[in-house]
Amino acid sequence: MNVNLRFCVDGEQQANQRAQDGGDHARDDERDLVVACSALKRSYRDILRSYVPEVYFVFLDASPEILAERLAARDHDFMPASLLDSQLATLEPLGDDEHGVRVDVTPPLAEIVPKVISRFG
Repeated sequence: MNVNLRFCVDGEQQANQRAQDGGDHARDDERDLVVACSALKRSYRDILRSYVPEVYFVFLDASPEILAERLAARDHDFMPASLLDSQLATLEPLGDDEHGVRVDVTPPLAEIVPKVISRFG
């Protein structure tokens, strides 16, 4: 599997441009594409779907307590722990009609990654 890794940020304008760029790049190179982003709202995921209809979402799920614990252990300023409550309030989990899977991320990363990769054969 050939995979390109791209990152995007929330916000419709940024998500829209990143989705278009990533989808175009993946199609031009005939490669699979992995996009790492929060896509908290369905409307953001709809934008991604509009450029890459076959997109498959991996919804990383954990309790607020686990998320807070992991945020506190991070050594960067990308997302301060003070934003966690507002992010969770904004979150719209995958709908039953959305192509993807919910993955419990409570176990260690070494257990989670193989489970996610196995979904892509």
